[in-house]
Amino acid sequence: MTGLRVFRFGVLIGALACLVVFSKAAFAGDDVSSLTNQLNQCRKDVSDDRQAITNADDMLTLARSGKIVLVPIGVMGPELVPVDPNMMAQVLFLQYASHKISKGELKRQIKQIGEWGKSTVKNLNDYRAAAVDLRDEDENKCGGIAQQLKAAQQGTSSSAESNAGKLELVLTLEGATVVTDIKKQYQQPGANDPSVVRHLQSGKTYGGSVEIKGELPEGYSVYVWHPTGSNILLTTKTGGRFTGVTQPKGFGAQTGIGAYVCKYFGDSCSAQANISIQWIP
Repeated sequence: MTGLRVFRFGVLIGALACLVVFSKAAFAGDDVSSLTNQLNQCRKDVSDDRQAITNADDMLTLARSGKIVLVPIGVMGPELVPVDPNMMAQVLFLQYASHKISKGELKRQIKQIGEWGKSTVKNLNDYRAAAVDLRDEDENKCGGIAQQLKAAQQGTSSSAESNAGKLELVLTLEGATVVTDIKKQYQQPGANDPSVVRHLQSGKTYGGSVEIKGELPEGYSVYVWHPTGSNILLTTKTGGRFTGVTQPKGFGAQTGIGAYVCKYFGDSCSAQANISIQWIP
């Protein structure tokens, strides 16, 4: 299963992964720092799992249209590398025309390309199924850690934050709203809760809003991120509206919209709110 964390295909145009590095929260006491770090790492693992699923879906679209086949390449152990079968066939015909391979070898290689094509969809479906299992496993793990962290924070005695007001991050997209307690790093409902997941039409553009209830610590901002050409759709310290949530027409995989409380996006982040999006081709 761990190999899925590094299962990436560089040929996927527009498959962008945001690997946000979470630091120890500026709001949590030292007694919960270990659980905080565990939860941040767990959330990163879930983000990686989702990206692996998206990559597999994109590769399946290409494979089913005959645009790629997975070819085993490697000396110490074969790795499956995506290759354009038409380009590969053209190279073989050029080799045959220049007398570098025989007609029999040409036929054998063309037949091999066909066999690789048959196994490609199965291999990608296997990768996707394993990634889905891993995502579900990690999401359950994150839920358990979040509950432990919440209990630890509630049990913290005489901290300055216990007397402070609420500090919440509210993310809204197309009728779905999630609320994250920034101090406790706890979101309700979860990003994949059926009441939250949005089913949006690819090719169209959507928008939403973020609201910050309370005052962010000095130096922190909220960054709204979505895997598109723009990526960061909004940067704010007080809240606001954003647009630009879109995917190309025909896209049919899962992505998401996230709001991150960070000093610098991608580093020194302390909390997040997420809504999953299932795109309709």
